[in-house]
Amino acid sequence: MEAELGEQGQEFMEQHEHAHGHGHDGHAGGNSDATKHRMRCTILASMYVVAAMIIGMFGHHASNEAIILTVKTFGQYGYFQAKGTKEDLDDRFSTTLEIIGTSGQVDKARLDKAVSSMRTEAEKHAEQKKEILVEAKKLDAEALHLMTEDNLLSYSAAAFGVGTVLAMIAGSLLGMTRRFVGDLGRFLFRGSLLSGLGGVAVLLFALLF
Repeated sequence: MEAELGEQGQEFMEQHEHAHGHGHDGHAGGNSDATKHRMRCTILASMYVVAAMIIGMFGHHASNEAIILTVKTFGQYGYFQAKGTKEDLDDRFSTTLEIIGTSGQVDKARLDKAVSSMRTEAEKHAEQKKEILVEAKKLDAEALHLMTEDNLLSYSAAAFGVGTVLAMIAGSLLGMTRRFVGDLGRFLFRGSLLSGLGGVAVLLFALLF
């Protein structure tokens, strides 16, 4: 009887140890999977953060260049207005001299020379206005291009920022025992990937724009 009880006790202990050992293995496997999920999300979030920082620097540079070009554009338009004023004054002054010359009380040769000079200056200012206007429009187009590029880079950085947040949240949810929480983590992880792809797409568009 005692031998039989001893055998049953030994068998029970072996079963208990076997089951306990499997429990530890399962728990260890679960922890390993959760660690892998968190590591994957952490790496993804880190990549997004670095990408957002680099894009932010490029966007800041584009913004500064756009501001500089805008200031230059205003300067060119101001120069254009000044040339227009000089052209108008020369034209009016030459017309006035012609009217005075009809009175017959001035030296006609000197008057004609002065009128010709005024006309030449007016034509010169008119030609310079065309060149200034072309340069102003060119600077304006470049400034608009850089401002658009800055906006696109901002959108790209924002997409990477959203992807970073989603990856961090997904990393904290993945590997949890509750199925709903784990499913939510996987959904957020996919959302993080899509957000990152969106950021890359906008970045490529900004660089090729």
